[in-house]
Amino acid sequence: MTAKIRPPIEDERTQVIDVLRTSLNFPRSWAEERGATTPLVDHRCAYVDGRIVATAAGYRFRQWFGGRDLMMSGVYAVATLPEHRGAGLGSEVVLGVLRDARDEGASVSALYPAVLRPYRKGAAMADPVRREGSGLVIPTQAGEVKVDFQSAGNFAVVQAKRRTWRLKTDQARPKR
Repeated sequence: MTAKIRPPIEDERTQVIDVLRTSLNFPRSWAEERGATTPLVDHRCAYVDGRIVATAAGYRFRQWFGGRDLMMSGVYAVATLPEHRGAGLGSEVVLGVLRDARDEGASVSALYPAVLRPYRKGAAMADPVRREGSGLVIPTQAGEVKVDFQSAGNFAVVQAKRRTWRLKTDQARPKR
């Protein structure tokens, strides 16, 4: 199945809202209340035969992260019509949102999914932080960073591990 990924236009607002309402089981009252004000400029949609079948949106904001103020992107409104699920269209629209966010300067993106299964298979999606023993394993572009809170014993050791993580991450970033 070939799909075109692009932002929707105002004439397609009803299609975007219908995909969200159908896929996420929103009540009709939600569509009537929020549909008219949903910012279409934030969305990327997958089109099959000229019809929107999947959508995702990104919200830009700033957040204090790792000791500095960073531009971030929150990914929201990820939805695919049931008959088009499993074809990778949801991943494509999310990747479109993430690429746009990166191009606009966002260095961190967050997704708070209602379900995890669709996101686990996405190769472009970062693995979530996971617990291991008495600490955490944090995936980065430079590799995994392990923070063991029990053996760390104090804040200075945890801070040193964070500095190592930042250095590895900075080295992995392409120079601009």
